[in-house]
Amino acid sequence: MAITDFAFQTQIFFAKHSRIIAGDEAQLWVDKLTEYAQWSFTPIVALVDASEVSQITFPAHSLLTKASFINNVSAIVIASSSNAQLTFKNIALLGKRNSIVICPTLDEARRHAKGLVQAKR
Repeated sequence: MAITDFAFQTQIFFAKHSRIIAGDEAQLWVDKLTEYAQWSFTPIVALVDASEVSQITFPAHSLLTKASFINNVSAIVIASSSNAQLTFKNIALLGKRNSIVICPTLDEARRHAKGLVQAKR
C-alpha cells in the first residue's frame, strides 16, 4: 500500500492508501493510528481513503481487523473502490462490532467521519 498522505485534524486521523495494501505499510498505519489515539484526550476517528486500492494482503487484512480494537479509536471509516470493497467488508465483520464503516466515496466517508466526531462532543 503506498501511503501517500497522513494528517490528523479535529479528532480525525486521515490516511490515503493506493495500489496494494501490504503488511509493512499497514503496520506503519496502525502504529501512527495508535500514537494519535494515545495522545488524544477524546476518542478519534480514522478516515481511510482506499479508493485507489486494488488488493489487500493477508497480513494487512489481519492488521486492519485488529486496528478496530485500538483504545480511544471510536471508528474506522473507509472510502473504498468496488475492487476492494468486499475485502473491507470482511475486515469490518471480523473487527470490533460496529466500528468499521465502508463508504463508496471519499466525500461520503468524510461526512460520516465528521458526523461521528460531532456526535462525541
